[in-house]
Amino acid sequence: ERVSERHSPCLTLVRPTLLCRCGFCQDPISSGRGAFSYQMHPGDPLPYHPDCYRHVHHPLCNVCGQYIAASSEGVISYRENGFWRERYCTTHADSELTRCCACSRLQKHGAEWAPLPDGRPLCLQCLSTVVLDTPDAQPLYDDVLAFYAREMNLPHAYKPPLCLVDGATLNSHAAAEGRDDSASAPVFHVRGLCVAHVYSHISTIVRGPNGLISTVTRELRSATTANRVRCEVKALLLLYGLPRLLSGSIMAHELMHAWLRMEGVVGLSSKVEEGLCQLMAGLWLDRQHELLKEVSTAPLNTLNWTGLVSLPFMLQLVAFDWIV
Repeated sequence: ERVSERHSPCLTLVRPTLLCRCGFCQDPISSGRGAFSYQMHPGDPLPYHPDCYRHVHHPLCNVCGQYIAASSEGVISYRENGFWRERYCTTHADSELTRCCACSRLQKHGAEWAPLPDGRPLCLQCLSTVVLDTPDAQPLYDDVLAFYAREMNLPHAYKPPLCLVDGATLNSHAAAEGRDDSASAPVFHVRGLCVAHVYSHISTIVRGPNGLISTVTRELRSATTANRVRCEVKALLLLYGLPRLLSGSIMAHELMHAWLRMEGVVGLSSKVEEGLCQLMAGLWLDRQHELLKEVSTAPLNTLNWTGLVSLPFMLQLVAFDWIV
């Protein structure tokens, strides 16, 4: 998103009648003798020394750390990084920017991040609660299953295996399931997948008492009823290397797909089914918000997990349907 701000140029007055103080350092702008310079912002009635004005109102680039240059008319143009409102120079091309694969924060020049083995960059905030492999994800998986059973009264008939995989494996299975997003989405767009098999019992063609036989079309239509469909959830696949909150919300999303399949629910429109899954992901994150309020008043020695700092961003991911 490109944003422009208009800033007033530096003004010079000669022999003022009033003694003004800087709105930042509180030092006098002038002793009252001779000429002096000050600067003001359109939405701020206070005057500032030119250097102090930069500290208060001049935006800094979150990538290079330099003040964003203004035009001769005093207009400062910059881009903002979505949710985090990180401002950066318009001269930085998208190919030069490094974004966290989980939260989309921008990497500052000189900052050290932890790249994952497949090359995805991960910021230090997300690294603090990263879920790296299948055994590491099992406690969180059990928590999400318990959330379904105890708080939502939607227990699963059985516990499907959860596997953390790399992006190539996940994308290949997604293509086999008919969810190939490679043509219109960035790499690793698919971060979770419910692998299920649907078995339909199709009746054979037989001759009735009156000598007539049923048509193939009629039998195929009757075979699509709920009592003729059996589903088996083989596994849940999750992209490895994501932080706890994002991993848990994806698990909650895919477990709703699994619950529907275990209940024999097939044929829902994509928007309806994905909406239900996103609802469950959002409800799970809401529960994490409640837990955050509880742990904020708990003794420090009882806190055994972190990672709720980015909770508002994860809620936005669900709201805008970015988790798939």
